[in-house]
Amino acid sequence: MGSGLPRLSRWLILCLVTLWGCDQTATLPEIPEFPPTDLNRLDPMVWQQVAKAQAELLGQPEDPESNALLAKIMHVYRRFDAAEVLYARARSLKPGVFHWAHLHGKVLDELGRSAEAIAAFRDGLRMQPGSRWSKRNLAELLLASGAYEEGRQLSEELVRAEPDWTLAHYLLGKLLLDGGEVAAASSTWTERSP
Repeated sequence: MGSGLPRLSRWLILCLVTLWGCDQTATLPEIPEFPPTDLNRLDPMVWQQVAKAQAELLGQPEDPESNALLAKIMHVYRRFDAAEVLYARARSLKPGVFHWAHLHGKVLDELGRSAEAIAAFRDGLRMQPGSRWSKRNLAELLLASGAYEEGRQLSEELVRAEPDWTLAHYLLGKLLLDGGEVAAASSTWTERSP
């Protein structure tokens, strides 16, 4: 046992030094480049907004807020590829921010990356379990991916939690109809018309 302790100590020290020396940003996706021609096609007011956020990000590339700000701007202007990378960077730099997980899920869905979008919405719901919009988006993606029962359970949960939310009733009815349960679907729309 005495001879094993120095070996264990050396191993622990080596691990700590290796971890300490690792660049935490090495795993971050690179900041997307925005060709000037792409920016020049934007309205001048939009171009200024993008240019300002981009300059802020380039000045502080490891700032999660700067990454998220430019991600939101790219998202609004339908630059989904850039928004996705920037949301991923923001979430890597500062995990646990619900809105970034939710918006990342929306962008991933727009890009047709359903499995990743489902994971992002699930992550967001772990942070904020009561988010009806994340539940709604997740339920629709689950249905589209073939996870009918899970989507249905989530939709029923939404209707119970938000009985006056028309969209929850619509979503449940849609899920039931798509699942071949026509009578049950019909009752979700006729039983209650909030």
